[in-house]
Amino acid sequence: MAVFQTLNNVALPPAITLYVGNVLKFKLIPGRGELVPFALVLSQPKLVTKQSEDVRQTANFQIYTIRAESPGNCLMSATGGKAGSAGPISLTVSPRLALPPADTAAGALTRLLLAEAPSPFIEGYTVAGNRTGMHRMRLVIENRLAMKSHRVASAGARNLIDVIRAPGQFKGFGDYPAIADAQANNIQAILDVANDAANSMQPAFLAHVMAAIEVPGEKLMTDPCPTKLVGWRTAGASGPGSGFKLFDTFAGQDFYTLAP
Repeated sequence: MAVFQTLNNVALPPAITLYVGNVLKFKLIPGRGELVPFALVLSQPKLVTKQSEDVRQTANFQIYTIRAESPGNCLMSATGGKAGSAGPISLTVSPRLALPPADTAAGALTRLLLAEAPSPFIEGYTVAGNRTGMHRMRLVIENRLAMKSHRVASAGARNLIDVIRAPGQFKGFGDYPAIADAQANNIQAILDVANDAANSMQPAFLAHVMAAIEVPGEKLMTDPCPTKLVGWRTAGASGPGSGFKLFDTFAGQDFYTLAP
């Protein structure tokens, strides 16, 4: 019986989840006595389309490229001469993961968390630890809003977005909802991996993005600092100024309270 394999010669699993826009390239290896070409059969050809096929008759294998077009479920198989066949494989196409609207507090905070929190590319990253780190970062923003103080650049702030775009506070967010190129590109790169089922790091990035989306709507954590967390910097970076005191380091971030 013929088999579907990755280009690295690993058998495709019986069920695959793709996201709209994903492109999957794979090959078909005929069984003993079977010869290419095989015809790729997609039960829902409008949901998943065949983009290309490359028949390698001398080496006797075939390469296919498919693209996920719209959400739904599709069975993929292949049939060939001498009753040869491969599959079926169940394909689930999910909508692309999207961030909350940029003009909402949740959308602004989600984007700030993605721009500032360490990503799964960072050594020592854990989903659970980083999620708690995101809760701390949200707490900083909420604390600043409640204080409405010049000491944390929140005097006159009416909402979380005002705190986030306060001048000189969060790099790239001073003109929010416009985001500077470096931070915007970083956010998009993270989102792209989270939406790429063919990327081996996709599950970790999906969990990372989901945490950034969910944390703004979850219960506000209890402040671990008796004098309130009001700032953070990347671990080891210079502090935010003489008016701040390092509280602790957590999930790749140095967290600060106000100095007495």
